[in-house]
Amino acid sequence: MEPMKRFLYAVRDQGGQVSRGELIASNWDEAAGLLQETGSYVVSITPASGKRLPLFSSSFIPDDQKLFLLESWSMLLQAGFSIQSSMLRLRKAVRSRALVRVLEGIQHGLSQGMKLSEAVAASRLFPVSWVAVLAMGEQRGDIAGPLQDIRRQILTTQRIKREALRMLIMPVMLVMLTMVWFLIFLHTVVPTLVRFTAELGSPVPFVEVLSAGTETFSVVTRFGVVLLAAAILVGMRMGKSNHVMGTFQTWIPMSTPVVGPLISAMHLFVVASELRIQLQSGISINSALHTLCMSVPNKEVRRELFQTYSKLQSGFPLDEAMASLTFIPTDHQLLIVAGNASGRLPEMLAILTREAEEEVRRRVQQMVVSLRTGVVFACGLMVGLLMAAFFGLWLASFSAPSVSSSSIS
Repeated sequence: MEPMKRFLYAVRDQGGQVSRGELIASNWDEAAGLLQETGSYVVSITPASGKRLPLFSSSFIPDDQKLFLLESWSMLLQAGFSIQSSMLRLRKAVRSRALVRVLEGIQHGLSQGMKLSEAVAASRLFPVSWVAVLAMGEQRGDIAGPLQDIRRQILTTQRIKREALRMLIMPVMLVMLTMVWFLIFLHTVVPTLVRFTAELGSPVPFVEVLSAGTETFSVVTRFGVVLLAAAILVGMRMGKSNHVMGTFQTWIPMSTPVVGPLISAMHLFVVASELRIQLQSGISINSALHTLCMSVPNKEVRRELFQTYSKLQSGFPLDEAMASLTFIPTDHQLLIVAGNASGRLPEMLAILTREAEEEVRRRVQQMVVSLRTGVVFACGLMVGLLMAAFFGLWLASFSAPSVSSSSIS
């Protein structure tokens, strides 16, 4: 078998446009055949020398481009194209330079004698758990199947993220607007009330207390506005997250008040769905936990997954090892244990994934209700403060007859 070599090529498409690139083949004839399979006219093919293709890539690649890559690649492989020929066609089809660099890095890894799964792992295009699924498919001689499984996983995660964003974006914006109105109230209405009190010459205790706390309330409200604005920006970024397994839940602890249950539900969904896709590909539960604890970005979840993996490696039964996963309720842990005992663990994980998806929706709905309640309470508080200040000034005006009504107005 001839060693793989790198070739520089120039081809012309049917529209007359010339494109250049680099491919990997055993010899010149194989390189020419791969290029002709793409339907292009070969202008030149020369052996590559000097600068090598990048092996690693940390460029940001949105989920939409990953979906296009997975779908197109699996279809080309199912149509009978080789890995090299399909990658050449993909490089011509994609418009993202970052994705082209990733494909070039994968090709470079193949030229160094790597397996496809090893080259994909080196490109850092997918997390470790997905690479393990691809490696199992590579052993079976079926690469298109794992690519389709990964694509479905991204689609499901995207759908849940968009549903959560669609439900939360309006209440969060209402809360931010309420805080802005409260800032206006503190810096416009309160100073006016203080000036009226000074003109009356009769102190109004309520207005004095409100004036004294204006600075503190203002600082707290400004911080809240900035925090909510950052949350909205992070939420908008979620739609283009480069890491399907973690977005804003990566750095929010599960013990955080109000949002903690939602974060736990999202972790439950990610872990259950990722374990299911690995077990369906033939990976053992121990190996699946090991690769998953290297893929999930949240440190708390990663630590609990590693503790579970260590207990299983030490010979602990699954029910005792699963106790380390605090984000999985006890009844759901029993469901996993029962599935493992009956040999139907992937099916049980599919059920658990659907329940976790419903739990995420329920927690989001609870947050929406809480946010709306907070907006109503804040608006009522501002109205109450205005009414209390108005009646305080009105009553104080009776003890200051020297102040005319025109000066009060």
